[in-house]
This record gives sequence, structure tokens and C-alpha cells, in this order.
Amino acid sequence: MKLRSLLVGLMTALALFVAPNASALPTQLAQYQLDFASATDTFTFSIDKLDNPAGNLTADTKDCCIPGDLWKVAFDTAQPSNPANDVVGIGNGSIDVFSGAATSHPFVRGAVTVSYDSGTDLFPASMCVRFQYSSAPGVEITPPAGAIPDGVACIPGV
Repeated sequence: MKLRSLLVGLMTALALFVAPNASALPTQLAQYQLDFASATDTFTFSIDKLDNPAGNLTADTKDCCIPGDLWKVAFDTAQPSNPANDVVGIGNGSIDVFSGAATSHPFVRGAVTVSYDSGTDLFPASMCVRFQYSSAPGVEITPPAGAIPDGVACIPGV
């Protein structure tokens, strides 16, 4: 437990030092480190497509540091999307590869909430969420406070 807290603290400090401030940017691929103080924390990203045509938005997760935490991504799409596009994915706890992909098609605008589902239950804990959009020019992602673009937790095997 102490080792995990130390690792999460060091990773957060390093990521804050080397990563730019999180802000809305056009993208087709983006990943963010999220640091959870407890199992009840949630992080919600606001996302809007930039231009036509609408494409697919996929979100998936990668655990960090100690394998076994399963992280959830849940879409809440806004009009004109169909509520059937509100999808959920749960990762498998891997620290090596992204898993638990959820794809909303077509995605126009909405929110994606990242939360803890189950697993090793040792907090604080870090993870990485990745967003991929299938159409150019992409989407504008407004990350929540504390999201670290391309943070250390996004490196495979960490």
C-alpha cells in the first residue's frame, strides 16, 4: 500500500512537471492520466465533434502500477445523438494494453465519465483513458480538472 501511494505520488508529480496544462484541443487521438484518491471518484470529459461528418468515438482504459483495477467509461451523448449511443466499457485491469473499449456511433457531442468499477481496491490509484475519433478533423475534448495529457500512467507496463 505504501509503495503504491509512493508510485502514484511520484508519477503525478512527474506528469505535472512535464505535461502542459489540460485544455480543449482538436484531436483524433488523446490519452489522459487520471489519479483517483478513492473508489468513488469520477472524472467527466466534455467532447464535441468539430465538423462533418460525424464519426465513431471510442474510449478505453489502461490500469497503472499494480495490475487488477477495472476502470469504466460511460458515454452520455447529447442531442442529436440517439440514446442507444450511450455505451459503457469496462477494462480488464491490464497495465500493458488498453482494454474495455466502448464505441459511440455516430458521436456528435456529449460526455464520457471515467470511474472505478472493481479490482484490487488500493487507493490512491492511477490509470489512463484513451479517446480515438474516426473522422477528421476530430473532436474537441475538454478534460476535467486533474486530467494529465499523456501522463506517465499512459506508458505501457507502468
